[in-house]
Amino acid sequence: MEPIISRFLGYMTDEKGASPHTTWAYRNDLSQFLDFLHGQRSSTFGWESVTLSEVSGFIGQLQNRGSSEATMARKVAAIKSFFAFLQAKGIIRLNPVEKFKSPHVGKSLPRSLSLREINELLGQPVHRRTPEDLRNRAMVEILYATGMRVSELISLDQDDIWEDGSLALICCRGGRKERSIPIHQRVFRILQDYVDRARPRLTHNRNEKALFLNRYGERLTRQGVWISLKGYAEVAGIKTPVTPQTLRHSFAAHMLRDGVPIQSVQRLLGHANLSSTKIYRLHIDEVGRV
Repeated sequence: MEPIISRFLGYMTDEKGASPHTTWAYRNDLSQFLDFLHGQRSSTFGWESVTLSEVSGFIGQLQNRGSSEATMARKVAAIKSFFAFLQAKGIIRLNPVEKFKSPHVGKSLPRSLSLREINELLGQPVHRRTPEDLRNRAMVEILYATGMRVSELISLDQDDIWEDGSLALICCRGGRKERSIPIHQRVFRILQDYVDRARPRLTHNRNEKALFLNRYGERLTRQGVWISLKGYAEVAGIKTPVTPQTLRHSFAAHMLRDGVPIQSVQRLLGHANLSSTKIYRLHIDEVGRV
């Protein structure tokens, strides 16, 4: 049976595009399940003889050993994908886990920063004047001021920011739905300072449209954003890892705590469903005011 597992893993990689991490995890999960089955039976067997009760017994064993719901859910996903593959290839006729329900995984609350931590983070690039620091200051300010996703941030072009009278706006195009977000004039001035003083020093190609550039004059990547935030968070003494998603969570939690209607926060975040925004209400009490 081992060759069949290897064949399945090759299928996941080559045809489904599974990452090396996912493939490794599935290999480990199926090996554990196979060991469990060998422990339950005294003779060799085929996959077509595996029953739903044996799968339930395997998950029950994991639960008794203190495995997390997320771990058990992943193992169930591996087993279900494997048996779906066996059925599709004609190796088994009936899929014993077709209707097996995965363990419920509770949705964890997003981690947000307190206002004190936000102020410490925003203050890090203020007194640094290199082109990268001016870029990073604008980048961090925009992430917290708008709650945009990192994919939207790195997708910004120069013409995605404009003024309409006294109102400054950013057009987000990197998410599921394009939307315009108003920004405070203070944040707009910080962004304009980057565009006027730093971006020309980073530009290698005058035809480059990207707003945020790396040292090579190319569009900044997710990793570049993450590295910049990590460095500032360490200097600020913030112990919890700070990512663009952390700033997005903080934006939402702080807006709701300050009384902004949840429908407005939903629109600003670009959430398709209000339920995605409601989770931040549960987190408001954990966000400090100092």
